[in-house]
Amino acid sequence: MGKRYTVIIMLVIISLIVILGNVSATYKYNREIKYCGKIQLSVINFPLINEEFKSKEYSLKFNKLKLPIKKDFFKVKGLYITGWVAGLDDKMNEFIELVKKTEINAFVVDIKDSTGTVSYLSSVPEASQIKANRKKIKNISALITRLKKENIYLIGRIVAFKDPVLARAKRDRALLLTNGEKTWRDLNWISPYQKENWDYLVKLAREALELGFDEIQYDYVRFPALGNGTIQVVQQREMSKEKAIISFLNYAKSELAEYNAPISADVFGAVTFAKDDLGIGQKLETISEVVDIISPMIYPSHYANGVFNLPIPEAAPYETVYYSMKNAINRLGENHRVRFRPWLQDFSLKYYYDVSEVREQIKALYDLGIEEWLLWNPKSRYTKEAFLPDTEELFPGSYMETYQ
Repeated sequence: MGKRYTVIIMLVIISLIVILGNVSATYKYNREIKYCGKIQLSVINFPLINEEFKSKEYSLKFNKLKLPIKKDFFKVKGLYITGWVAGLDDKMNEFIELVKKTEINAFVVDIKDSTGTVSYLSSVPEASQIKANRKKIKNISALITRLKKENIYLIGRIVAFKDPVLARAKRDRALLLTNGEKTWRDLNWISPYQKENWDYLVKLAREALELGFDEIQYDYVRFPALGNGTIQVVQQREMSKEKAIISFLNYAKSELAEYNAPISADVFGAVTFAKDDLGIGQKLETISEVVDIISPMIYPSHYANGVFNLPIPEAAPYETVYYSMKNAINRLGENHRVRFRPWLQDFSLKYYYDVSEVREQIKALYDLGIEEWLLWNPKSRYTKEAFLPDTEELFPGSYMETYQ
């Protein structure tokens, strides 16, 4: 009798393990990996891609990238700075000293972040109307003047379609979702289909360029990552997601053309090798035809185990970055016009990242002939020992003139 109960209990335990395993797998399949305000889609969401890139043979031998640009073009080596940090004089003093002493020559500063708030008191009427303005940076003009005196290249980061402030203030412009039975508005995202939203993002960019920013970088220039679940975006204007994103970027590029300033776009790391638009509207080939710079977020911590035949990509920063960008280069060919300027990881998740991990990522880019990079840390706390001494490569005055 005792043995019988033991067997029954064991069967119940096994059944529970199977059920929990299925629940966990379903969760992983539909999830987004969130890290302090920046979201990167895990390649575990794409099992077909994942399996393909587990089985492929990868080699570290590769011909360096050939770009249609001058050999002496200005090479951005930049750091992300939050709006709050940019408003702290003592912190900015530290960053300016870092520029003076090391190879760092550029800052990516939040104009509008993923909370939907603007980092300073914008003159764009809609920013005031929806109460998006914050005095994170008390005097944006003074800050820009100060950084310009140090010849620091300034990139204005505008989070595009993740905007809880606008979505809640003007709900008719929020993204429309459906589960097949009913529809509702996602109050964290604005619709990439609506031109009114495009205009808001362009007006913020225009103001930033007139203030003195050298480049506009659109982040979250995508739809939310919903996976293959029952909840999906309601298609509007007979546009695919990919077409909606490209149409916005085309519009922004055209509207801002008078400033002769680069327009860049951040994309998921998986975009470098995914065959489709990942369900978020980002496809490498089409985006590369519009913007001047593409910044794939190739953080090793955000890749599923087994990708590129790497047991743990996070523990192999050189190989993960190398294979990601090698795929991107191969897809576009040697004569493409867009520049790659990847986002690299300077934060720790499961594995501790320090000087060697940061330099390994940078070396992987250099070995491919990619000479520009940005470092991401959500709190703007960087491994300063990882930066090489000053190379005297400061911004010459016009990034666009470095194209042939």
